[in-house]
Amino acid sequence: MNVSVAHIVFGLFAARVGLAIASRRLDHPKLGLYNPASSVTDHAAIDRDQAEIEKELTSTAVPDYAAARAIYVQGAYSKPYAFLNLSSGAPNVSKGAAVVGTSVGGKLIEGSTYAYVHGGSASVQVKYGYGDDPDAPTGCRVGGLVESGGEVQTDGCFADAGTVRIDGVEYEYAYDVRTGNGNGRSIQGFSAITEPRMEKWQEYPKYVEYYGDADYGDRWVTNALDGTKYTSASGRVFDFSNYGDAGRIEAVRKGTVFLNIYQAVLHKLEDAIADCASTCTALVDCNEEEVHAWDEAVAFYTGSQEKYLLYALADRRCQNFGTCGADGDEATGTAYVNYLLLDEFSEGRDRLLRGNCESPRKSLQRITELMAVPLVQGLLRYAYKVDRLNGMEKEKAEGAAFLAGIVPRIHHCDADAAAAISNNMDIGASNTDFLEVKAALESTYDCLGITCAEVGGLIKGVMPGDYYFEPCGQEADSPGMGLESGAPSLSRKMGIFLGPVVLYFLV
Repeated sequence: MNVSVAHIVFGLFAARVGLAIASRRLDHPKLGLYNPASSVTDHAAIDRDQAEIEKELTSTAVPDYAAARAIYVQGAYSKPYAFLNLSSGAPNVSKGAAVVGTSVGGKLIEGSTYAYVHGGSASVQVKYGYGDDPDAPTGCRVGGLVESGGEVQTDGCFADAGTVRIDGVEYEYAYDVRTGNGNGRSIQGFSAITEPRMEKWQEYPKYVEYYGDADYGDRWVTNALDGTKYTSASGRVFDFSNYGDAGRIEAVRKGTVFLNIYQAVLHKLEDAIADCASTCTALVDCNEEEVHAWDEAVAFYTGSQEKYLLYALADRRCQNFGTCGADGDEATGTAYVNYLLLDEFSEGRDRLLRGNCESPRKSLQRITELMAVPLVQGLLRYAYKVDRLNGMEKEKAEGAAFLAGIVPRIHHCDADAAAAISNNMDIGASNTDFLEVKAALESTYDCLGITCAEVGGLIKGVMPGDYYFEPCGQEADSPGMGLESGAPSLSRKMGIFLGPVVLYFLV
């Protein structure tokens, strides 16, 4: 029997593929177009906090700022934990030790120790395990919902008393289900993430330099909730007392996403790259924690419902600018930017799994550039609405929020351009000149790494080509972005949908 070299090579590939598939699940719920290599349903559930905040602000005639604050600060849906009071002191137990007990609903419940447990401790913090159901990764939802008056769900929480097994040893415990359950992840908490190595991150230092505060996002949102003035350490003033409810609501609901969650996405990507190890067995046991961090970033970008976070923002803005669809020339569907972003997310994931620690940096660079597009589109749209369509407080506040999310990057490119835009769009601006904003903003496109075609022009209805204002640099042309404009080839687009499987044939 003749065996060709091709057959031998294919056999080696197949063996490697089998090994990789055996060691890694490929059926985790998708995040938009992206196939995560790890389970991140609990992380994606942060969008349900955002939804709850928006509901408290908009579902009644009078916004409930206190309820919105409770969810913003305490969380409700992501990374739930319980504080169990033990009848006898626990021994030293490492972080992540298995914890097993019974739920309020009478079912077996599993979790792990949230942190190291010191010997003799009278209580233990337990992080709930979670499943792959994006609608309900856990059955315990308490946290800020108690204070906000939201719908608490306790069936999946530890029962109020009973026996719990910690690292194989049984203990009696008791606690208050409504006050003893909290969340280890909140939208406020994203703004509090600070590490010395973050000073070397690509984008974070630009924001800290501009605002002067490491927690600038939280300061913006908190003052918007209070209707008070935020004076940053750099001397910039954002006076939310200039707004009534219409303006404060927009400042909160957009600030949480454009400032806090936006930076959390980039932080997790940076984190994954910083910890990447090249000395590992590609596709078998390579950078699993780092890939999980990368997946977390996509979960924070997309969310579990694809309605409230940055993924949804891109889809909404593409409808305004005729930049939806696989070629970027439609006014409905998935944003072209999201096609490109999810392609970069997928490539970065695959390179990490192969122990390639340099290429993901290129993906991060492109991701950062593309994430600017919807913010730029929003800034242009609201500058136009305020100047040309007599936009009122709501539109002015929306424009100011888009500005807050992108202006540190603009300032890094050109301080004069940033000042010109801010003078027209910031909170309390006395006048808005759309053409001045547009000219200043477009002057920074090269530095931001984006193009006129990617941004497009503001369309009047649902037909690209019928513009309020046309795309820069191609005034009479369609905003379509074919392969000549750097669009991914068919094989790269297919890679988005095939996900991790594609990578096994790249070894």
